[in-house]
Amino acid sequence: MLNIDRVGMKNLNKVLSEQDEAGSFDKCSVGSKGCRQPPIKAHAVPRSALKLIALRNKVYATNANPPQNPLAFYNQDPLSERSIEQFSVGKWACGHHDQIFNPIDSNNIDLHLKSNLFLIIYRITLRFTQLALRTVGRIAIPMLDPAVPTPTGIREDEAEKLRQFVSDSTPVVAHLFSIKAAMDKFWRNSEYHRLDYRVITWKTKPVMAGAGIQWNDGPLGKLTWSGDTARLPSWLIILPQKYGQAIITACPKGFSKYANKINGITEGKGYSATDIDDDWTSRINIKILQSINDLAVAPDVFYALTEQQALALQSYLATRTISTPDDWQLPNLLKVC
Repeated sequence: MLNIDRVGMKNLNKVLSEQDEAGSFDKCSVGSKGCRQPPIKAHAVPRSALKLIALRNKVYATNANPPQNPLAFYNQDPLSERSIEQFSVGKWACGHHDQIFNPIDSNNIDLHLKSNLFLIIYRITLRFTQLALRTVGRIAIPMLDPAVPTPTGIREDEAEKLRQFVSDSTPVVAHLFSIKAAMDKFWRNSEYHRLDYRVITWKTKPVMAGAGIQWNDGPLGKLTWSGDTARLPSWLIILPQKYGQAIITACPKGFSKYANKINGITEGKGYSATDIDDDWTSRINIKILQSINDLAVAPDVFYALTEQQALALQSYLATRTISTPDDWQLPNLLKVC
């Protein structure tokens, strides 16, 4: 069980109390220096990269933001057809601060530069911090406030599941705020070396995009820069690029052996189709589906699934946790044809 991070919880409560009259949490939070310029809509996964897997500007993707009410949250399909304009978006930066991400708003990012790798991870952290706020504001508060009646259409057992979800998620959200605070500091000081990165390039047709943050068991008694001894953050991003797929993982410096890994890959190697077999891609496919919160799949890949495979995939995405076993009979979305 993740211990509630006191600093993170304090920051979370502060932001919740500062939401505007419309209940919006949208604000420029780059560097957390109190920028008061209005935020703009931005993509955590670049639009130019998403276009490489889209069909007529559409992908099959997870919901970009939580619905406006708990009932819609409970009933939504994990994957549905969406415009790329709806995927992995939010308002976490003003126009000025968004420009710092110009080097990674591309479908041909230079992944040899540690500064670019940091910016990719940092923007994903900003994205999920804002998403956590929206989830708390739209889902958690209505479900936990005793003065708010259970929404019509939700059975009591369903409501209890949502309340349990909120209870389990709150300490994770608080911890995420601590992680973001550390990343803000690293960005201000250009300390891009404070993360361990692992990059592979996959020279096949890109079929998937996404990003996620997971928490992993770390060494007890040894503090990370987030001040936590029980859990370590690890990031996983899969980016479509002109040459194929890029798979990026990261974790706090010096803790890579404790973080979730994709076994069987060699750091920095560019793999071609002849280097990749179906067993290898199947293992990576499971790790990606376990780890990624924002997920987009090329429509032609989704259309190729049988009805049984599509139902299995939707069911898995609706129920997955970090402890979900690896032996689900899931379609291999990365299979090299």
